[in-house]
Amino acid sequence: MLKKFLTVVLPIALPFLVYWGYVMLARWRARKTGGVERDIPWPWAVLTLVAVVLMVSTLVGYRVLDEQATPGQQITPERLIDGQIQDSDVVDRPESPREGRGAAGE
Repeated sequence: MLKKFLTVVLPIALPFLVYWGYVMLARWRARKTGGVERDIPWPWAVLTLVAVVLMVSTLVGYRVLDEQATPGQQITPERLIDGQIQDSDVVDRPESPREGRGAAGE
């Protein structure tokens, strides 16, 4: 559930929440300084920065949180066994008879 929240809900909702917070802050500043609320500038730079940060954090998160396997290992994906979802595993790959031989088939 947390993985779905971090990878689906948060990247979609966060730019809207940041923009909403920015608008509230700009309205508060306009009221405090005596300006007009319509003078709030469109925050293209802020929204672009938030989008880039979210994109980079998502890519880094996938790299860090994803299962990593070395060349001698195999990733077994999530599967349904007896009505239960089994987590993915990183297991050692059994050596085939072809591995470890020379080019001449020694």
